[in-house]
Amino acid sequence: METKWNQGKMPMTSTLTSMGILPSADNVRKKTKKVPDASHGLKFESKLLTLFCIRALEAGCKFEVTKEREDLGGKFDDVIFRYLVVDDTLNGKPWRYRYLQAKHRQEESFKINGTHLLEDNEKGHFSLPKYFRSFCKMRTRCEDIHDCILCTNGGFDLKDVQEKGIELVSINDQPEDILEFGPQQKTARYKLEFSKELRGKALCDWSDIDRLAKQLQVCAQDQTTTDIRSGVFSSYHLALVNEHVIDSATKTFHVDFLNNAEDLSNGAQHLRQTISNLAGYDWKKWKFELSNTFGKSQTSAEMENCLPLKITEADIDTYLDKVVFVVNMPNEKEFEDILQVEDVNKYYPREECSIQTVRLLHEMSAKFSNKVMGYWLTSEDAKKILLAGVTNVSQQYQEELENDMAFNEVAKQDMAVKLKDLLANNERIERIITRSPKHTAVKVVSAIHKLAEYNRNGSFLVVTLSSLEDKERWRNILKLKTDSHHLLIVVCDKETPDPCDYADLVPHDQINNKIMFICRDRTAGMMDEITYADMSEKFQNAILQKTISFQGTKLTVDELVVNEPDKVIDCLSIEELLLQEKKEINIPQPDTYDEESVYIKRWLTIAFNEAFDTKLANRLNCTIDELH
Repeated sequence: METKWNQGKMPMTSTLTSMGILPSADNVRKKTKKVPDASHGLKFESKLLTLFCIRALEAGCKFEVTKEREDLGGKFDDVIFRYLVVDDTLNGKPWRYRYLQAKHRQEESFKINGTHLLEDNEKGHFSLPKYFRSFCKMRTRCEDIHDCILCTNGGFDLKDVQEKGIELVSINDQPEDILEFGPQQKTARYKLEFSKELRGKALCDWSDIDRLAKQLQVCAQDQTTTDIRSGVFSSYHLALVNEHVIDSATKTFHVDFLNNAEDLSNGAQHLRQTISNLAGYDWKKWKFELSNTFGKSQTSAEMENCLPLKITEADIDTYLDKVVFVVNMPNEKEFEDILQVEDVNKYYPREECSIQTVRLLHEMSAKFSNKVMGYWLTSEDAKKILLAGVTNVSQQYQEELENDMAFNEVAKQDMAVKLKDLLANNERIERIITRSPKHTAVKVVSAIHKLAEYNRNGSFLVVTLSSLEDKERWRNILKLKTDSHHLLIVVCDKETPDPCDYADLVPHDQINNKIMFICRDRTAGMMDEITYADMSEKFQNAILQKTISFQGTKLTVDELVVNEPDKVIDCLSIEELLLQEKKEINIPQPDTYDEESVYIKRWLTIAFNEAFDTKLANRLNCTIDELH
């Protein structure tokens, strides 16, 4: 229905759209189009790093981990993991390295084919020539390399890869502590084998020394300026100057290089021979247009490589032995669920696992934010992050106990001396017997802080006995092997535990782990008595100021004890006074003196005069002593 307001005019919504006040339908569709998530790769890396930390702790490794250190890992730099190896044959190299490069694909149907593997492209995600050259640079540091891993949530085009001369050799049957996800996942691990033809091609074409010689020839003949930002010069411009190949002042070959001086490095000699084979005698006259930064270090993190050598069959063999492909990995979103279900739940109750997983990922990532170059996250730091939730619960319980009691320095020091001897023995389970477990726990914790080997965050935990119901979880917590001791203090306020029921939490091979039960029962163990004299001045005053209704009269404890509290107030009185729920304690007057329960039983001797005793003895025909 038309009105005078819209006769011969555009509809109101169209008018507003044309004026730009309302968006058009096309614009709405454009605005609601989902933007690709460019962060999925970084999230994948972060979760891989977290996985390495959690599972390496579980495996008992002492390790360090870092990420995105191209100066160390070259093209394998997303995660760099090194773990301590106790082996006399390593010639002073205690660290063994695992290098990892992660490639996350949003289109999970993606398959790696032979072309992806064999293309010689510095930007190729799966380029074997690129990774080979990077591996050769890493080997010059003579590190003990466990493996170099290329992992992806994509798979292999098995047929195409095989047609290109590459055989995939499954290593799923070999031990793997970290990148193993169980039968429910299709993750597979492979090493590669090359055909004879492909090995020959790699020997001829994959070497950096050939690429370097050809690039020098191009720059000299075309008079193009050397670009150190990318390509082969980015890796070797420093070495070309430092190893006397190029004279940066004359912008020609160095005189030592021209004359084949005896002190030329092996790399310089190999390069000289390669250039000579490539260009004959003309190479000696080459001149170069060098950039201002050629031969100068640009960043502290720049990898200072030596000049490359000619590659051999042995180099190819070593590369194929160390490079591992891990394919069909869980995607970035599945990874979080796996961490939660397979890893975090070993240390936290099921209802807490989700929030603890989120916290763990956030804190692991935050550890590397704004860190100086050279930062490594240690296994000790990783353990603190993993168990932060457990430590927080323990600290909250300690604070709860400390709200009810505190001790003076003399009492703390006396307890520290006793604990030092107690903790020095080889017993895995200790007991402290007391009539007030909660108060003794406060004294024990205060004293432990005075022992140097335990005076650090996370070196001991304080829990209630009911917390140990999930024994498997506590077994996992206590077996984590790091520098700190593992002392679990269990407060048994009302329960009487049998230590034998908990011996499996600290097996014989865990020599640093102990469980200390603080309980009431009078079985074997170190005795502790809570006295008024042990308490801090604050809590002594708190007791003295308590009001008591004594036989109808309201008095303070101070008025009742008449300046001798340490002789009158015992541990049960302390517990009643400090933990009372009512505002005052009532001591009533007895209703009657005929109440037998208040009688005091005594034997009384009646004193008679001597004459009465004599007359009675004569009458009974006995002596006075027999009479008595």
